[in-house]
Amino acid sequence: MHPFSGIIVRYVARQTNEGDVSTSTPVDAAADELHVNLWEVGSRPFIDIGILISNRAEVNAIEVVLPWKLGAEAIMDLGTRLNSEKSIAAIFNEAVRYDGSADEPFASVSFLKDNDQQTKKSSTEQKTEFVLLRLNSTHFSVFPRLTGEGEMTILRINLSDTALSGYASISSKIYLRFRIKNVPHAIYQATFCQPDRNILSSFIETRIIDFRINVRRGIPDELLAGDSNTHFPKFKKIHFFLTINRSQECIFEGQNFVGCRSLMDEDVWNEYVRSNVNAPITTDGSVRNYLGYQWTKAIKGGGNEAGHVKDLVALGRFSRTSSSTSQIFRFIGLGLVFGMAGNGAWEIIKFKSGHFFGSWGGDDTNNVFLILLILLIAILLIFSGNIFDWFRKKALFQTLLKRTINCLSGLLK
Repeated sequence: MHPFSGIIVRYVARQTNEGDVSTSTPVDAAADELHVNLWEVGSRPFIDIGILISNRAEVNAIEVVLPWKLGAEAIMDLGTRLNSEKSIAAIFNEAVRYDGSADEPFASVSFLKDNDQQTKKSSTEQKTEFVLLRLNSTHFSVFPRLTGEGEMTILRINLSDTALSGYASISSKIYLRFRIKNVPHAIYQATFCQPDRNILSSFIETRIIDFRINVRRGIPDELLAGDSNTHFPKFKKIHFFLTINRSQECIFEGQNFVGCRSLMDEDVWNEYVRSNVNAPITTDGSVRNYLGYQWTKAIKGGGNEAGHVKDLVALGRFSRTSSSTSQIFRFIGLGLVFGMAGNGAWEIIKFKSGHFFGSWGGDDTNNVFLILLILLIAILLIFSGNIFDWFRKKALFQTLLKRTINCLSGLLK
């Protein structure tokens, strides 16, 4: 059971020298952006979060609330992955100029306009759009929290002057991006299948994706009634990208859906998504067979005090045809079993000597028991998955399984 669905992203305001919370308002109050990517690539889903902060002087830290228990080992900074114009352009889907190197703690990034791409102006002749930060483990802190609805985790990214003391001469507009691994499916999806799937060789599996970003409804009260320095940012845009296998068909999408695209720059994305840069790219870990679905919510017109994006709900319905070797063999086995049972029943229930049932003998009784046994086997085949799941949850089954494995291990020695 999870306290709520999706994630919450908030700012911790910077305090003045007198101890008061800074309340100055930037010129463009709604200028920040939030980018959330949910990747169902590999064995476990993971989330990439990118935050563009227009005035870092106003933000002392970023607080991300996650509705599940999380360890510090599941957090990973992605600043070093964005180490070229090609990789940054893939993230922002725009042409950029990159000025920096992978071993530096920050890099300057500028967006190129059409005339800039033709004239190729130097970085000193262009206005820097933002500074890309590369953080380390000391900037991330994880705080587990238990509520009445369940466990959750507060992830805090420290952006204070002390934490960024080694990032001298950076502008007020910064961008940071990090990854959260091992995301539970239950926080954003509900899955259901056909009721008669156990007697079919293939079936349709349907799931509802419902990922919520900064939605206040359903949030535990004790979280909202926390530190007065913590507040919800006024975003100009919130993007959500869902990357899933292309075998799934999107049959419905909710409000703010933009579209779907393939990951054309496959090499760039493969280098970006893999957790271990030294490990080879496997078939499961490649983005070759994946599609990206985008939801975006943005203010209309320029950013101002009256207009900002409060939250985003990414809603979609996806379906796919599921099958396996075991299901196919079970389907064939059920066909044989029901066929034998039907033939046996017809041999018993027939006209004999002008009567419907004829004379009843011992052989007929044996045949009935044989048919019942065959039907029992069919029932076991149909509900084998459910029965196995039920036994697997029982402590006795776990004990017997452990003892069986130990006995087999002893015999093989």
